[in-house]
Amino acid sequence: MNLAQYLLENTTQSAGTFIAGPDQTITYSELHKRINAVSFFLENRFEKGWRIGLFSDNSEFFVIAYLSILKAGCVAVMLDCNASKDKIEDELTRTSVGSVFAKATYAVKLEDYEIDVFDENDLRSICAVEIPVGYENIYRGVGDDLAVIFFTSGTMAKRKGVMLSHKNIIANTSSIISYLEITEDDISCLVLPLYYAGGTAVLHTHMRMGASIVLFSTMFPGTIIEYLRKFNCTNISGVPTTFSILLRRGDFTEYRYPSLRFLAQAGGAMADSMITQLNDSFPDVDLFVMYGQTEASARLSYLPPDKIATKLGSIGKGIPGVELRIVDADMNILGPGQYGELIARGDNIMLGYLDDIEATNRVIRDGWLHTFDLATQDEDGFIFVRGRMDDVIKSAGHRVSPEEIENIVLAHPDVTQCGAVSIKDSFLGEAIVLFVETQERESLMQQKLTRYCIDNMSSHMRPKHFVIMETLPLNSSLKLDRALLRKLAKQAFPA
Repeated sequence: MNLAQYLLENTTQSAGTFIAGPDQTITYSELHKRINAVSFFLENRFEKGWRIGLFSDNSEFFVIAYLSILKAGCVAVMLDCNASKDKIEDELTRTSVGSVFAKATYAVKLEDYEIDVFDENDLRSICAVEIPVGYENIYRGVGDDLAVIFFTSGTMAKRKGVMLSHKNIIANTSSIISYLEITEDDISCLVLPLYYAGGTAVLHTHMRMGASIVLFSTMFPGTIIEYLRKFNCTNISGVPTTFSILLRRGDFTEYRYPSLRFLAQAGGAMADSMITQLNDSFPDVDLFVMYGQTEASARLSYLPPDKIATKLGSIGKGIPGVELRIVDADMNILGPGQYGELIARGDNIMLGYLDDIEATNRVIRDGWLHTFDLATQDEDGFIFVRGRMDDVIKSAGHRVSPEEIENIVLAHPDVTQCGAVSIKDSFLGEAIVLFVETQERESLMQQKLTRYCIDNMSSHMRPKHFVIMETLPLNSSLKLDRALLRKLAKQAFPA
């Protein structure tokens, strides 16, 4: 089945609102009309499988272009609209993109690149053209055909193109809908960027069910709080940074949200203290802690809300249709309490990495996705991830997970965010450098953190250096930019 067909089939006769907001509103009937027109244009201009870039913030423009690309059997290449000009050109070249839908604001980054660019004016003109009767039922591209290319977060050298098929995304979307119990009555506050797999997962699930979304392109806490209340949003999904900003920089917990049904967190481990604060602050709102990777379209597991208190820190169990295992280096299945690598299998697992067979074969073996996350499970089968296998810090003869350090420090009331990295050290082997985001005065915070870590950590876990910052750097997926933190640590504390 074509992904666009799957997403749109429940709303062919719907007059309901799909996108709501102060600057843009579009009904499902109007959405269908515009997608059919743009798709017809693309199908008559480009061959099946033609790669088309998407270069836009969260907007009606993005949604129409994206669904039209899918319906026409072309491939949507997701481009980070905040990336540098050089990085965009590199990714356009690597993906062999033949055309780009780009909002005029961002199209200037493409001016030196010889490629067809369609902006908002072009889209309006295309949408005004009449299409043949019956075309709305025509879809190119199905099943294992390539549908979308996402880029993983990280440095340019490490960013990989993740190739997802129509079937991959349909499988994951159906699973997420089932455990979040999304219905046509839901209204999502969508703050995650749509060029990020987590953002499109929200788009997919709500579009499939004929629900509504409120689109955001900024992360101003006050605006998010205002719109949650104004548009009677039933849910908001975010990465740990999203909720950290809402909790520590805004007054999120001081308001009530009568329509809010659930909060959903993914995109990295969230500190236990933050999970507890959210759960306690909104006792009538379900909190879903989820885990996944772009390579999995993007969800792999979730922790049911009723297990938050008793299984704090767990990523839960596999979502419907996904099998998870914890194995040793020889692929032997490990039991409760044993540490090994978390692997996954299901229809949502990617086709592979773009033009990188070696990397694909390293990650996907015998049908299993190797996450390279170190994990264990308890007697009830609930899984606990202890960090990346290649991110473990070896300090004073001990193996330390950066997430474990961060989890402890984030409980400090003056800390908004933090990130632990390591540098070479002649005595310890690796010394821990902790970057801390706070509004406190640097000298005072250094003293507070030193005492706090002595009181709450074993000696081998304590940071040797603290770096106080007003704002920690984030990557395009709103996650902590660990690659940049490592670079800054090496510059600040050369071996």
